[in-house]
Amino acid sequence: MRYSITKPRASAIERGFTIVELLITIAVLGVLTSITVPSLGAFLKNSGLRGTVYELTGAIALARSEAIKRGSKVILCRSGNPHAVVPACGGNAKDWSTGWLVFVAEDGNLVFDVGTDVLLGIGEATPNGIALQSNSIASDSLTYQTNGSTTGAATATFAVCDSRGPSYGKQINVTRVGRPDLISGSITTPLASCNPSS
Repeated sequence: MRYSITKPRASAIERGFTIVELLITIAVLGVLTSITVPSLGAFLKNSGLRGTVYELTGAIALARSEAIKRGSKVILCRSGNPHAVVPACGGNAKDWSTGWLVFVAEDGNLVFDVGTDVLLGIGEATPNGIALQSNSIASDSLTYQTNGSTTGAATATFAVCDSRGPSYGKQINVTRVGRPDLISGSITTPLASCNPSS
């Protein structure tokens, strides 16, 4: 019985990229990266803005519906530390970016009291680089009455923006009727003065 040993063909040994092919591949990857990275950054920023708007709009809707359902005053207030052992309203005036509380004000005042009030929800702080600010009507809180209207003298407005400026921002208007209305990219108060560094 005979066995024969065959030599591998030259084409089977000489596989791989040439320097020219490798450089072309790197150049194409560089072009694709330069196109997709800015788009990804804008997508992430837009997602952060939308997430903050949806969370606050949900809290406003919760406060209104619970006030009607329970027949009690319900308050949405900004909080410097909503996850504290005993959460409280507070923080800097007109700055809602640190979070908020939604509670039933059983005692009728604007202060959350663990003993008498019912905590309905907690709002998270906004992601880094996103500002959430209000006008003076909602500087500290937004109070809903039993008929679903607010106690504010005029429309409460909340602005959500990032470093790209007001034209990319969102604004939530809450009239005395109590329903939130979303405005996108409109340069109105407080959106015009919205500043993520403040």
